[in-house]
Amino acid sequence: MPLPVSIGTAMPFPDWREPARLLAVSYGPPTPEQVALAAHAGVDLPDDTPHDVAAALLLDALAPTLTLNPALPPTAGQLEYLHDLGHQWRLAPWRATRRVASALIGVLVSRGRVGSLELLRPAYGDLVGVARRGGGPHRDEDDDIPFLADPRPRPLPASLVISSVSETGRVNFRGGSGLAAWPEHVTMLARASDVWETRPQSLGQPSLFDRGA
Repeated sequence: MPLPVSIGTAMPFPDWREPARLLAVSYGPPTPEQVALAAHAGVDLPDDTPHDVAAALLLDALAPTLTLNPALPPTAGQLEYLHDLGHQWRLAPWRATRRVASALIGVLVSRGRVGSLELLRPAYGDLVGVARRGGGPHRDEDDDIPFLADPRPRPLPASLVISSVSETGRVNFRGGSGLAAWPEHVTMLARASDVWETRPQSLGQPSLFDRGA
């Protein structure tokens, strides 16, 4: 079955650097504002708490004051996905709630995605292939799990040309129809930078790998 692809709405960038930086914010340290608010609200916030997990902990603690939905237990899908990501709740210092689980999934996925971006280093005009994923259930139906691909399968050609990289880390391809894939499923075939004498100045410049270029 072809790898799922989908239409992305996130801001595109010409290469992987800015998306990787933005993704890394989610698992960076808590901000001074988060630390101050946690102290005021009586929330235990260890220094190594990821930024997005800190936000979830604060939302859980302040939910009654902010008239938000109360903290709920994690869904079965969240716990299963966390297990697949190699996380064990018994090792976590945080209360297991739906918000915290969602944030932690995002952190773990973002860490892996940044690693994939750093390894692949995708950029506008690069020629790539997309790996075919084997069968198995998709987890896309769980709205509490972020950063998952649209499950709609589409046939993919043997090679594709990168048009941009979204802030979520999604690698977008030329040809329209929202053709895209996560970087961990993309294989580099030829880098445009190895062919161009100078780097393209805009996303609109034709790639040497496009027909007629």
